[in-house]
Amino acid sequence: MTSKSATSPDVNQEIGIANIQNKPIVALVGKGVPLKGILAGREVVFFDRNNPPPALQAAYKHFQSQAVLREKVESDRNAILIFGSIAFFILAPSGKK
Repeated sequence: MTSKSATSPDVNQEIGIANIQNKPIVALVGKGVPLKGILAGREVVFFDRNNPPPALQAAYKHFQSQAVLREKVESDRNAILIFGSIAFFILAPSGKK
């Protein structure tokens, strides 16, 4: 997000569509650019045009940590389903009299 893109209808439309679709939004924001609307209060990575590598590294680390978190959530969900299924079969009435 730069001072020019902050007022761009196209950029704001893309952010709005991502928000509606519950896509992760992490803005790369130029230093001094005010955050408004959907981006206000969200996680951002600030960058300096004269020294972009730190911002790129921060963005990479953020997405890497989000991927690890998603894997853990998926793994936990699968474990709950497996243990729940086992418990159901153990505790369910057998139908035999």
